[in-house]
Amino acid sequence: MQEYLDLWETRDFYCRRLAEDLYLLTYTLLQVERTTRRATIWQRTQSGWKIVFHQGTIVQDG
Repeated sequence: MQEYLDLWETRDFYCRRLAEDLYLLTYTLLQVERTTRRATIWQRTQSGWKIVFHQGTIVQDG
């Protein structure tokens, strides 16, 4: 059985309040084969924090 290990690193975290109980988190995700910028919108609800939107965009070399 072959073991697969996916190495990754996160950096450049930034959190911005968009509205009451609504926040935008952005960060960079570095993986072995690619780098992406990520954006996630979190909303606080009565049952806890929920993701209401997420996007990852590949960063082009150059």
